[in-house]
Amino acid sequence: MQAWWRTNGENWVRQFRFVIVEHRGISQDWQWSEPQLEMLQQYCRANQFLVDCLNSEDQVSDAVRMEIEETLLLPLTTIISGCSTDLI
Repeated sequence: MQAWWRTNGENWVRQFRFVIVEHRGISQDWQWSEPQLEMLQQYCRANQFLVDCLNSEDQVSDAVRMEIEETLLLPLTTIISGCSTDLI
């Protein structure tokens, strides 16, 4: 899969973007800097970690589970400003 992605990934993304713009009118030409890309990757990894925790067999309290589910994918500033102090 990685070999296919290295060989065909750029062309696939270009074609996919064309289909989205053409049929859905959705268009964003993101110009991410390297630090922004790294931060986005960290954000994605952190959210995947939380999903893995929720799906694990380990015990997660109901309060923590609810807090994770309610804040998953929210911006960090939103999470911090509304987070229960007893869960920090």
